[in-house]
Amino acid sequence: MARKDEQGLEALGMWSALTAALAAIRTPALLIDPTGTVVHANPAASALLTRQGLPPFGALVSGDGDRRASGWRLTTLGDPPDRFGFIAVLDPDRGAWRQRLTARQTKVLDLVAQGLTNATIAENLEIEERTVEVHLSAIFDKAGVESRTALLAKLLSFTGR
Repeated sequence: MARKDEQGLEALGMWSALTAALAAIRTPALLIDPTGTVVHANPAASALLTRQGLPPFGALVSGDGDRRASGWRLTTLGDPPDRFGFIAVLDPDRGAWRQRLTARQTKVLDLVAQGLTNATIAENLEIEERTVEVHLSAIFDKAGVESRTALLAKLLSFTGR
C-alpha cells in the first residue's frame, strides 16, 4: 500500500525520479516524510541504518535538532503547506569513514566512545584484547587518524557533542 507522501509525489510524477536519483547517489541518501519517518533508503543508507540505526530525523525535520551536527544534509521537498518531506544525504565530508566500518568495528567504536579500555571492550565482546587492537587499527585507518584521542575528537565532531 502506498503511503500518502508516496502517492502525492507519484501524482506529481516525482516518486520514480526521486528513488532512481537516490539509487544513483553513492553516499547514504533517504526520503523522509514531514514527521521524520524514513520512507525510502538507497542501498548505501540501508546498509548504514542496519549497522548504526536511525538518526533522530523527527527532531531534525521539526527544527529541534542540529542539522549540521547530525552529519545529514536535508533538502525540503515542496513548500508548506504542501511539503512532501525531505531528502537527507549524509555529508560525505562528515562521517563517510563511519559507513565503511564493519558491524564489529562499529561496536568497538561505540565502546571506545564510552571510554572503555581495550581489556574491557574485549571482555564485553568476548574476544581477545589483541582482536580489539586489530579492530582499532582498522578504525584508525578508515577514520584517517593515528591515535585514540584523535579518533574520539573526530567522532565528537561528527556527532556534534
